[in-house]
Amino acid sequence: MTGTLIFLALGLILLGILLATLLLRQQPEPSLASESKRVDGSQAILTALELNLPSRELADRIFAKSDLDFILREAPSLKHVFLRERTSVAIRWLRATRNCTGQIFRFYRLAVRSSPALEFWTELRIARDYCEFLLLSYSLQVLIYLLGPFLVRGVVTRAFAVADRISIGVGQTVGAMDQSSLMRIKDDWAKQATPSD
Repeated sequence: MTGTLIFLALGLILLGILLATLLLRQQPEPSLASESKRVDGSQAILTALELNLPSRELADRIFAKSDLDFILREAPSLKHVFLRERTSVAIRWLRATRNCTGQIFRFYRLAVRSSPALEFWTELRIARDYCEFLLLSYSLQVLIYLLGPFLVRGVVTRAFAVADRISIGVGQTVGAMDQSSLMRIKDDWAKQATPSD
């Protein structure tokens, strides 16, 4: 029994190291803001319903190593306070992003529930992307706690690429629906969003 637990623990540690190695590979630091896609006509629906992902510019600042470099250069005694506060901000931002992506996915499920034009591969792709995003975001949360927000920029970029794919896919699917179905879906969503008395 003890031997099994030891091997299980070693396996989990090795899996964690492998995951961290894959996710934290050195890559050029692109701007997170440049990774976002522009909102087109099909995504205007999501924007009207206030189902937009949090700002990439804010993400750029939260995960920017230049702020840490400045603190280390100008006030090294504040390093621990700065890291603690920035980690807290990064986690809050990540939770807000996960919450918004979840709302987009819930809206999508509501929208396609009564749609006669369901496409199996589109459904499968969006569901796969949502599962991938959840896995990345929860892994990212653990990595931020363990490593801090400045070593996980590559994972943040990947998570947002997946969140963008979800948002764009949902926007395109909903944008292709006829106007009467769309108005009904918007009304249903508004009813769900407002608490009943």
